[in-house]
Amino acid sequence: MIDVKLGGRLFNVVNMDRRTVLLDQHFQRLVVECGIDKILPGEAETDETYVARLHLQIIRSGLACELLGGYLLPIGKTERDWTPALGKKTADAIGICDTEEERQQIDQLLTECALGFFQQRLALLMSFANSLNREPGQQRGRRKSPASPGRKWFGLWRTRTSTNASA
Repeated sequence: MIDVKLGGRLFNVVNMDRRTVLLDQHFQRLVVECGIDKILPGEAETDETYVARLHLQIIRSGLACELLGGYLLPIGKTERDWTPALGKKTADAIGICDTEEERQQIDQLLTECALGFFQQRLALLMSFANSLNREPGQQRGRRKSPASPGRKWFGLWRTRTSTNASA
């Protein structure tokens, strides 16, 4: 686990592979409320420019601290301990951070949070797509996570979540 110090308090970054259904649904809701599910990379856009637009959308939404409230756990807490109340308490603690170093650290954590969530969604979609393409009776292969975030998976994730939302 990665230790993060903000506002004099220590936190660990959530292990996205161990997040609970409650925490996962919290993230999905906030991703949609933030509008970052609709921020797709442009054809000629650099990765840096795309990530900057993604970050700016999170800030514009006013939900940056809430996202981090589900991305950071107070030391001694586990993913199973996470509740909306704990997330709010963490978000409130993050919201009162007041040093330039903390603001920069929060900006970095927001980017990691958003990209980490999308990466997990992509892995899920890839696993789902692979299961649809298997022959009947074919052994299921081991799921591999993508090595780094790419342009295509944002579109795949957006298509999948838009389809689920309209169902």
